[in-house]
Amino acid sequence: MHALGGSLGERARRALAAGCDVALHCNGQMKEMVEIATQTGPMTEAAGRRFDAGRGFLARHRDPAGKAGLAEAGRRLASLLPEWG
Repeated sequence: MHALGGSLGERARRALAAGCDVALHCNGQMKEMVEIATQTGPMTEAAGRRFDAGRGFLARHRDPAGKAGLAEAGRRLASLLPEWG
């Protein structure tokens, strides 16, 4: 749809400046991925802390088979946000 102007790197940089923690680009075009990585740089410390917190949450909610207990996490979220449940 091309709703955003500029190169992929510029768009990713603006998304991060607007408050996103990460900019995902998954089409497998290495030239495009290098452009985005060059323009955005490393993850911020704040984004890294949120990433680690999310990873810790998943680690604490694994089922006995070692898989993420996402069903239980969904139930917990619904209990915290009853209007969404």
